[in-house]
Amino acid sequence: MPDAMPDGSPWPRVSIVTPSLNQGRFIEETIRSVLLQGYPNLEYLIIDGGSTDESVEIIKKYEKHLAHWVSEPDKGQAYAINKGWRLSSGTMIGWLNSDDLLTPCSIHDAVAYLHTHPMKLLVYGNSCCINVRSHLLRNYRARPFRLTSLRLSAVPPIWQPGVLMQREVLKHAGLLDETLHVALDSEYWIRLAVRDGGLGFVPRVLSCHRSHDLTKTRTLHARKAIEIVQILESYFKQSDIPESMSRVQRESLGRAYLLAAQIFDNGILWRSRSRAYLLRALRLHWKVLSPRLCLLFAKSFLPARMLRLMRSVHATLRAVSRQSSEARLASIPDEERYLLLRAGKA
Repeated sequence: MPDAMPDGSPWPRVSIVTPSLNQGRFIEETIRSVLLQGYPNLEYLIIDGGSTDESVEIIKKYEKHLAHWVSEPDKGQAYAINKGWRLSSGTMIGWLNSDDLLTPCSIHDAVAYLHTHPMKLLVYGNSCCINVRSHLLRNYRARPFRLTSLRLSAVPPIWQPGVLMQREVLKHAGLLDETLHVALDSEYWIRLAVRDGGLGFVPRVLSCHRSHDLTKTRTLHARKAIEIVQILESYFKQSDIPESMSRVQRESLGRAYLLAAQIFDNGILWRSRSRAYLLRALRLHWKVLSPRLCLLFAKSFLPARMLRLMRSVHATLRAVSRQSSEARLASIPDEERYLLLRAGKA
């Protein structure tokens, strides 16, 4: 990268915080994806929660390139990120989990956008999904953020790993909510969304999120559903919410209840809870009614044996499709795969 920005001004300091706990098999690739950005004014901090695997040895390999690192028991992911932000000094900040990656030049692209759009609080972009071997599985396109976007979807409205924020966000919205463990990023976007035009978008792949069996999004689906419902219910109980937000209250809560219903539908023993959330969604906002919702409602009354058979067939079909996709991508040379990733065509 050049020594100065195109207008001759110095590159602003960017502080990236990586929270980690026992992610030794992934953290080195995460660290390298940040350090190899080539960004000239980078402040990188790693807050490890007292890992007992090889994480600390890996972090020590890169110690001279880090602004700060620590490994000690803490109170969870949000606590670690807040701790890193307090220690940081960058005018732009972000966080990258220890199993995710930044794509080449992503910090440059994000900084360039925020520099030319100073009224934006943050910028986000598209993302790609990789597996445990870092093979590209698919690309995902982000979309404009709305409260009503908080529903179950393969594509969330904002892909967190590629987000870069102005430091003034901390004055505007405060730190992350340390009582949340799964939906902490969604809750933060809600706090920032009250400022119209504050969320910017770069139509490029800025990050890679890793799909593996131990990710919180896979192991804590039910908790995520409950947290999002609680977040929105608490948000709309406030007396000083903007009028623009109060107008979408019923739809937002309806979508959140639908999200909860779809997640709880994955557990046969939770079908009564799924039905309860479905009824709440329908009472609040009829637009959530769709063929998929009708099917979900019908499934909630099917015998458990038939549901198990349906899920077994569905899981088999998905496994066959995933193996076919991975085999196709594995045959693509690394250089071509990288170009496809950056172009968002894979």
